[in-house]
Amino acid sequence: MVRAFPVLADFEAPFELERWSGNARLSVDHTIVASGRASLCIDLNTAQYSGASLSYFPGDWRGWRWIVFRVYNPDDKPIRLVCKINDHPHDVSGYRYADRFNQTYAMHPGWNRIRIPLEAVATAPKGRRMDLSRITEFNLFSVRLPEPRRVYLDRLVLER
Repeated sequence: MVRAFPVLADFEAPFELERWSGNARLSVDHTIVASGRASLCIDLNTAQYSGASLSYFPGDWRGWRWIVFRVYNPDDKPIRLVCKINDHPHDVSGYRYADRFNQTYAMHPGWNRIRIPLEAVATAPKGRRMDLSRITEFNLFSVRLPEPRRVYLDRLVLER
């Protein structure tokens, strides 16, 4: 994990799935990939929030300009996914919605490349600046899906 930084997740190492959690069914897939030999298959359900969360990674993102990841939507209709990023001050102050980065993205059929400026992440909390030296969580989830859906996540990386 530390050696691969600024790659936060690319699902190439056998232990990588252990760093992810969530109420969606998560598995490593070797058929749908954006780069390398594997991606994360996320089987979303109809719960209020369904998705995947990365909690174990190098959390000092200072000096980087972007967080970039790819999502594959195998269906013929778009799906809306929320990207949520927390820092340590958020985690110890009550997890308020307005105190973190939350952004919804439409994932169209096929591969989608999402590139988020870290300045937008830093300025997302209301009334304070996010501590980019202490990022604690990256989440990707759906909200109240009418039916189960599947997406694939690949190559979560920081860029300059």
